Amino acid sequence: MGSRRSLPIRRAGVASRGLVLRTLRIGTGSAVPGAWCGVRASRDAADDMWEYENVDLTVRYSGGMVIGTELKSELYVHHGFQPAYAYERVLELAFADDQVVSVADRSSGMARIRGIIEHTGGLPPEVIRSLMARVFAASYEDGCY
Repeated sequence: MGSRRSLPIRRAGVASRGLVLRTLRIGTGSAVPGAWCGVRASRDAADDMWEYENVDLTVRYSGGMVIGTELKSELYVHHGFQPAYAYERVLELAFADDQVVSVADRSSGMARIRGIIEHTGGLPPEVIRSLMARVFAASYEDGCY
């Protein structure tokens, strides 16, 4: 299975044709981005980002992907991406040749990790990465779950 990389994807979906990018958000500083895949970007002034909506681009991909919903506000981190254990519901998808080959619910594993963190008052990052590696089937780049 390939490695996971962090991408600035806001909305994607899994369709009969595989993984489909719906919306892409990017930061360009003061530069105005051009059209991409025939779609012009609109500016989101609230967070100084540009958004390409309705891209509808099928993405060629083999590897793992972690998807989380219902972010627990008390675990919110103000920089980078939120760790998987910060979400109430967590799924791990495996893709092979652009198609979903398995979906595993990792929510209970994330709940166990949240419980350990709460019980101990916090853990060093390397311990958290080790716990996360035991929950997920795939190996992710830099322990980025």
